[in-house]
Amino acid sequence: MAGKILIVEDSPEVSELIKEMLSENGYSTDIAANGTEALDKIRKSIPSLILADVIMPEMDGYILFKTLKEDPQFAHIPVIIFTARAKMEDTFKALGVSSFLVKPIDPEKLFAEINKHLEGKAGQEQPASSLPVEGAVDEGVKKVAILGAEKYTLQNMTGQLIKEGCLVKSSEKSADIVREAEQWEPDLILLELSGEYQEPVDQVVGRLNTLIQQKAAQENRVATYNPPIVLYKSEEVEGRANPLSGRKSDTEALLKRCYAKGEAKYIGSYSAVSFAFKVRVFLN
Repeated sequence: MAGKILIVEDSPEVSELIKEMLSENGYSTDIAANGTEALDKIRKSIPSLILADVIMPEMDGYILFKTLKEDPQFAHIPVIIFTARAKMEDTFKALGVSSFLVKPIDPEKLFAEINKHLEGKAGQEQPASSLPVEGAVDEGVKKVAILGAEKYTLQNMTGQLIKEGCLVKSSEKSADIVREAEQWEPDLILLELSGEYQEPVDQVVGRLNTLIQQKAAQENRVATYNPPIVLYKSEEVEGRANPLSGRKSDTEALLKRCYAKGEAKYIGSYSAVSFAFKVRVFLN
């Protein structure tokens, strides 16, 4: 029998039920109640396979998956995601998740997926990347590109957008966000106003607006391309200087420079409580 299977689920009843099913069929298992606990266990002993719920406290299944795929040491581990939200299947598969199961879990399907990965019947794993494949995006799924300098905020925003059914690409480099706008054509672009990049954020706004105008002028376009450019601010965090953490006038001056470069909206400081509500206006 193959190596250990790590079950990542915040419900003790569900995790124990899955553990019992697997143990009865000869699998060695371990349990973690959230993504943070799972990472601690993975760093101590790499499992052969991970079964992870999506919505969990501290660190959800999406952030766990993204973190693993960004680490070459763990990127090879197959991850089977399970959730009650069936509509998220295409989104997670586009991100490179090995398999996706909808709750309540069908034991027959679960073992079929486990056997597929542990017995080597599956195809090659996708490259270790958190970025979706453009061709895998289904019609109706909103694409969001984020530029930010504060990793914790980026992770939280990405997780919340995924739960809204979006496909997300995030970066800390201004050149990346312009390239994504050119090649991937996101439906929404989020820029951290307080970030320190290779170029001032108002210049990024200008470059994006120019690019959008050029795309709109293309004669062979099937549909109009005019994504909202939305500015936000991260609060000051330990270990990173925030150029806008002082006077209100600093923020107002930078916003004025951004507006002078082209069309953009400002939603204020990021808050995990209000972010989803604010961003839905631009996704509908």
